[in-house]
Amino acid sequence: MPADRDTGKLILCHDCGKAALVPFEPAEGRRVFCPPCYRRRVDEERQYGDRPHDPRRPPRPLAGSD
Repeated sequence: MPADRDTGKLILCHDCGKAALVPFEPAEGRRVFCPPCYRRRVDEERQYGDRPHDPRRPPRPLAGSD
């Protein structure tokens, strides 16, 4: 998939499987997302804190541990 400076790099979204343009060269072996899926994932991470490797985020409580 050729890259074009003005439009970006053509990718297939890891979540929805649709083709999309991204403004960077994806690293081999990394998951890449279309803009709508990326925004959804970022919003979910902000809401639920789903990044356990991020020391700034507290761990989520386990289900049923009230």
